[in-house]
Amino acid sequence: MLKKIFMALFIASFITCLAQAQTVEDIVNNMNKNKGSAEAFAKVQNWKISGTTSMMGQNIAFVQYMKKPNMMRAEHEVMGQKMIQTYDGKEGLMINPMTGSSEPQPLDSASIEQMRRMNDIFEGPTNNYKQRGLKIELLGKEDVKGTNCFKLKLTNNQSESTMWVNTTTYLPVKIKSTVNQMGQNMEVETGFYDYKNFDGITIPTKIIMLAMGMEITMLFEKIEFNLSMDDSLFKKP
Repeated sequence: MLKKIFMALFIASFITCLAQAQTVEDIVNNMNKNKGSAEAFAKVQNWKISGTTSMMGQNIAFVQYMKKPNMMRAEHEVMGQKMIQTYDGKEGLMINPMTGSSEPQPLDSASIEQMRRMNDIFEGPTNNYKQRGLKIELLGKEDVKGTNCFKLKLTNNQSESTMWVNTTTYLPVKIKSTVNQMGQNMEVETGFYDYKNFDGITIPTKIIMLAMGMEITMLFEKIEFNLSMDDSLFKKP
């Protein structure tokens, strides 16, 4: 009897040691694998996401376009008027009728960085992290609303973020980072929910962002890959 108890404790301890021995590379490899195969991502040259953003009691329809390697366009319907942001890989521009002008204005670096974050939701913030100059450090494990997570620190030359990754599914649960908005630093916490598979790629279809006491919810209602997208879509609107 004592021998059986000893063996059970030994096995449990051995499994625990294996779990703790996981490296950053192991975790990242599992994240990339569970989000989708390299072949599935390689097939995707562009994508379009349609959905709604809910904030301060308002629902705002949006459409976002992304084309490899780094072109982006976002359209938002606000009170019957369309706000457009574009980035062609070199220049970012915005038309915002709410300011009383219909002329394109330059996008600041913070706004362009926010658009890039949508690409992170699609491909994952750790995809090709070494090539992107991103350093990842494992800080241990932490419970997030009942989910056991790996806690990772992500650092590059411009920013630092903390990401929590489900220890079972290896999918991101939330990420907390500091962003510069209109000259002020603010902490943004982004939660990822309702993961679904689209053509072999796993994507969260519900995003909840918390910043300065305000909650913003994004619902992805439709995701389409490899549509006909001319580069002119990402030029001056």
